[in-house]
Amino acid sequence: RGFLFVPVGVGTGVFVFDLNVAGTPPGPGVYAANLTAQKLLNTRTFQAQCRKQQTGNVLFCGATNGDVVAIDLTNGNTLGTTNVGGSVQSISTLASSFNGDIIYTTRSGTIGRLNFTAGAFTGVWGPSTITGATVLSPATSVGSGLYVGANGPTTARLYKLNIGNGSVLDNRSLVSTGAVGAVGVDAFQNRLAATTAAGAIWSFPTF
Repeated sequence: RGFLFVPVGVGTGVFVFDLNVAGTPPGPGVYAANLTAQKLLNTRTFQAQCRKQQTGNVLFCGATNGDVVAIDLTNGNTLGTTNVGGSVQSISTLASSFNGDIIYTTRSGTIGRLNFTAGAFTGVWGPSTITGATVLSPATSVGSGLYVGANGPTTARLYKLNIGNGSVLDNRSLVSTGAVGAVGVDAFQNRLAATTAAGAIWSFPTF
């Protein structure tokens, strides 16, 4: 059964849509017929996509005040909260081989890894910065590597980090002044794709 989780503005919370039931898409002043739940989360503003934990029934949402909130998908209750010190830009979830941890990035250019177990967040590493660069894209994991896009130094770059401790392992220049918006992976051909604000799409073998 498929669900869509939509974080929205202050005092509104997270809407949950059942993708198996037909309904009108939401718009100004309109609520979808297939709306199954709405949770008010203490007037936080959510601008990052929510992500489901790969090893459990937990949804993680990031807020502009720096909070990362864990939500029980069975009833919508808040299970735990931690603050990462900057407006949350993105959340990515890791596989069971990495304990179902999450990777977050912030709009101040930092990145970190969190574990969530038994209702409590624990920092694995971070918040970290990349010397001379500002992390801008959501993180994409491939094996034990973590790929993120950043705007510097000098050009937009694609960085490979150690997923275990956040250290920089390698990088590739995108020869573009446009910030990296997203990083994707083709697991069948072992290639990475990165888009930039300059309108370019770059493709690399995994490195």
